[in-house]
Amino acid sequence: MAGNYLPTPGSGTTLYLKYHSENRELEIGFKTRRVYHYLEVPLRVWKKYYKDVSGGGSSGKFFNLHIKEKYEFIRIA
Repeated sequence: MAGNYLPTPGSGTTLYLKYHSENRELEIGFKTRRVYHYLEVPLRVWKKYYKDVSGGGSSGKFFNLHIKEKYEFIRIA
């Protein structure tokens, strides 16, 4: 099973990804130093994101295709 935290040092968009399984929130830290929590993100989406990025895929591309404008969010910082 995929972990719940993934640093993304090679990304031009994100700093890290973190999944909070207890409330199905996907936390994304962006290079702009803003942090967002995306709500009600299914575990299967997190696993796919983790696998894709861990395998060398683009965090920003996955975000744009599968997260952005698909889930409500809260800006934390």
